[in-house]
Amino acid sequence: MKAAIKNRDISKLLNISIINALGQKSTIKPEQIDKAIDGIISLRHSEIDGQQLSDLDKDIQKFLYRCFATEMARILKSYFYATDQLE
Repeated sequence: MKAAIKNRDISKLLNISIINALGQKSTIKPEQIDKAIDGIISLRHSEIDGQQLSDLDKDIQKFLYRCFATEMARILKSYFYATDQLE
């Protein structure tokens, strides 16, 4: 979690999410969402690399996580666009 918060783009996405949870609105750029998701993917891939799995299993896990995260980015962009929070 500390590594994620140190990443400016991940922090921005987290901040926007917290602001939304409090019932207020803020804006974010699509590029910031992409960079935040890429940062999260990178952190997760590092965790996968540290596991005792075969290289094939690691590649599968990384691929599946990238698919999940990419879809999450699409959903976030759609949500922020619909709520007029996408710059």
